[in-house]
Amino acid sequence: MKSIFAIRKNILRSAAVMLTVLFLSSCSLSSAFGLGDNDYSAEKITGTLEQDCAKWRELEDMLGTLTVNSAAVAEFDNMRDAVSQCRDSLLNYMTNRDYKKYAGNSALLEPIAKKYPEYDIAVAVPQADFEAEMYKYFGGSVKITHKSTELFRYLEAAEVYVPITSPISGGAALTLTSAEETENTYRLRFTSSDGETELSYVAIAVKREDGTQYFSAVLRSE
Repeated sequence: MKSIFAIRKNILRSAAVMLTVLFLSSCSLSSAFGLGDNDYSAEKITGTLEQDCAKWRELEDMLGTLTVNSAAVAEFDNMRDAVSQCRDSLLNYMTNRDYKKYAGNSALLEPIAKKYPEYDIAVAVPQADFEAEMYKYFGGSVKITHKSTELFRYLEAAEVYVPITSPISGGAALTLTSAEETENTYRLRFTSSDGETELSYVAIAVKREDGTQYFSAVLRSE
């Protein structure tokens, strides 16, 4: 039979192991998001958003900026990576959302046609609009460079993006499954499905003083 001292020693050892696991888990989350001094992942949860409330719908709509037609969603923990990985998905999102603004707009398209008479351009997204939306949805102050992508051709002389194909919609379904609130963020869990594959993700959306928010990190979740 074990002595009371041996039992107490085992209890203390187990408690130490548990604290270590909790500490490492916390560090792992912070490290995975790579948030440095702004360790929003460590903030205390202050509430949970009610499903389908106005803010819930706003956050769920933002998910559309993260992918085009694949269950795989861009993963990042800084704006530089977001710009690199979300260029196509954001441009596609903008084209779908504001199609009437970018299609058949003679004031926009006629100057482009003069510079690029070899192209029959019906839709164009101005570079300035893209930059504004990138900062809106992904924050930061990184200088945004411009180049052609898989789905959009960048026309430098006109400073516009022109879709190579029609805007893609419905290629992937992104569903917000939970949204927890902290002092400075919303912690989101969501799924992405292309009809065959479904993947789970976590994201941190940082609040702004004007009531909007931007993605600071997105990470695959098991």
